[in-house]
Amino acid sequence: MKINNKKVKTNGLFAYDGCHKIYILESEQDRQAAIDNGYTILLMEELEETYNTSCPLRFINNWKLDTTYVSQCETAEFSNEAEDKNKKLYLCFYYKGKHQCSYTFADTFGGEKMATLELIAQENNCDITDIETRFEWR
Repeated sequence: MKINNKKVKTNGLFAYDGCHKIYILESEQDRQAAIDNGYTILLMEELEETYNTSCPLRFINNWKLDTTYVSQCETAEFSNEAEDKNKKLYLCFYYKGKHQCSYTFADTFGGEKMATLELIAQENNCDITDIETRFEWR
């Protein structure tokens, strides 16, 4: 996905305050922090509609606040890389920046993400919070 021609780095989720604050989540740590701060967590597929139905003070930043996709009161233009019909949405796992594995999101089952995180953590002798997950169109 791109917003205002800027490629969005995300784990496939965003945080929403129910009014105008929208934060793109890039990691499991971002997701947990957003939950801890009372935000609603939504899938990226809902971002454009959420943005369009939010109050006029809306904006989109990443959770870490070092990337602005849409400033307050600015117009947002959304484009989706998935317009290429051959691409599929994959859930990808990274440890220390190195790709560990990925699978198509449509083919997952309940608990698969956690099982994969636990397996990668065991193989790398690390904690599951050290593993980054994100959705990518491939």
